[in-house]
Order: sequence, then C-alpha cells, then structure tokens
Amino acid sequence: MAFCEYCGKRAEEGDNNCTACGAKLSVMAQQPQQQSQAWQQPPPQWQAPPPWQQVPPTNQSAKTKAGVGLGLGLFALFMPIPFLDVIAGIVGICLSASARKEGAGGLATGGLVVSILGLISAIIFTLNFLI
Repeated sequence: MAFCEYCGKRAEEGDNNCTACGAKLSVMAQQPQQQSQAWQQPPPQWQAPPPWQQVPPTNQSAKTKAGVGLGLGLFALFMPIPFLDVIAGIVGICLSASARKEGAGGLATGGLVVSILGLISAIIFTLNFLI
C-alpha cells in the first residue's frame, strides 16, 4: 500500500498521479506522513500579475531629486532671504519637474506645488525688498 507524499492520501499501486491532489507519484512513501496542514497541498506556483497591474519601478535618483525639490520649495516658501529664495524656488521647480517625468510620483508633485508657491512668495518678498 502506498501513499501520496504531498497530501497523504492512499494511492493504488501503478498509478502515476495522485487521484486527490494530482501530484506525480514517482516517489511513493510506504506510510502516510504526519505533516502539518500547510504541507498537505503542493505549494502554489507564483505567477506574475497582468501588465495593467504591474507597478513600474521608480528610480532612486528620481526620488532624491523630488525630495531636494521639495526641500528647496519649502526653503523658498519660509525663508525670507532676498534673491536666494527666488533661486531656490526656480531650482526646486526644475528638480521636481524632472523627477516627475522620471516617475517619482506624489513626492515630485508635492515638490513642484511647494516650489511654485515658494517662488511666488519669494518674488513678492524680493519686490517688496527692492521697493
């Protein structure tokens, strides 16, 4: 009498596949194995998700650009230093836009928005400083 090594069910002599789980019966055990519940079925095969569910990989340098762009935008928004905050706002916009094209996602969009707001406030502050 033989038993399937995957599910432990009785198999008839001469069978090639287990009738319960479908596993190949090339190696037969003479006694049913006492296995945990998790090992009673063959492990599932990993399948790649369909193309529409796959997330494109993001570039680490794009995330770094987005973070620096956000930081420069915050600097331009909250540091009232004439001319320097205007430059920080422009560089923040450039870095965030570049990171957004490379697929950095929400961080790049946030950096772009904050940099634009920082540039606007920096221009207003610089104009008030000059007048």
